[in-house]
Amino acid sequence: MRLKRYAQKGKINKRIFLSFEGVKTEVQYFDQLIQHRSELNINPNIEIILMMRNHTFLGWSNPLKAFKRTKYCIDNLSKNQRNVSSFISSIVEFCFYNTQLLSTKEEASSLYDSLVILIKNNFKLDKTNNFNFTHPVSIDIKECIITFINNKFKIKDLDVFIDSQFIPFNPYRDEVCLIVDRDSRSVSNNQYDTLLKYCGINKFNLFVSNPCFEFWLLLHFDEIFDIDKAELLDNKKLLIDGCEIHFCEYELKKLLPNFEKNNICFSSLINRINIAVSNEKYYEESLLTLKTELGSNVGQLLTKLFANS
Repeated sequence: MRLKRYAQKGKINKRIFLSFEGVKTEVQYFDQLIQHRSELNINPNIEIILMMRNHTFLGWSNPLKAFKRTKYCIDNLSKNQRNVSSFISSIVEFCFYNTQLLSTKEEASSLYDSLVILIKNNFKLDKTNNFNFTHPVSIDIKECIITFINNKFKIKDLDVFIDSQFIPFNPYRDEVCLIVDRDSRSVSNNQYDTLLKYCGINKFNLFVSNPCFEFWLLLHFDEIFDIDKAELLDNKKLLIDGCEIHFCEYELKKLLPNFEKNNICFSSLINRINIAVSNEKYYEESLLTLKTELGSNVGQLLTKLFANS
């Protein structure tokens, strides 16, 4: 997993690690939320870390897989460790988005393979191994990778990015928040129950939108109360102008005509966040009832982040 952190001023009392089932809408929303943290009065003593899925894992979306992926990464961070393969994938991902010289997935895969060989030859570490990022060898690994990449590409702030991947997790202070959809078509009741159980055992905070995150976005508008609840929950696919679109997204586009999954129009949402938190209370918020009923508890996460909470 690729970790995205933001520069902090002042004392950090805890870190909150946000992990997502999805890769577009939810990530954009919270990324923009954090970038506007001062304006939104988010607690300055909390450092928020986004746990981003690497491009090698883009082919699936499932809450249980998201949980397992998150737990694996957190287990390593709690031991001050990173997995070699995950670490290299993060670096390749960063390079892929920060240079035009690395423009195809084939080129990205080639760089990944080269870095795996580099680490194995120089440090006797296989891609399945973990390494301790508090050990001096991590500095050597970092310098070796930077030198290798800079001989091929010039990547701005590569050293800063690599440092940002070494973030320890303190289980006695920090929190993990997993944000998922409750889509009854792709997640069975048994899978949902298992997710609740696993999150409880591992003390992960679970935030669910039923049927999808677009429902949470709809809560930013009072017009949501005019939309049929059964249709929102069912969230059927519609055929509009020859294109398939789910009902919740269709209704959201009526309120945000320029909305796309890769462009959520956050500027039109930022001043409505308090409305969403308030409107959420008119629907289900309990993880138990969210198994079958329309609702979300994402607003409870935002309340957790606000300075006066």
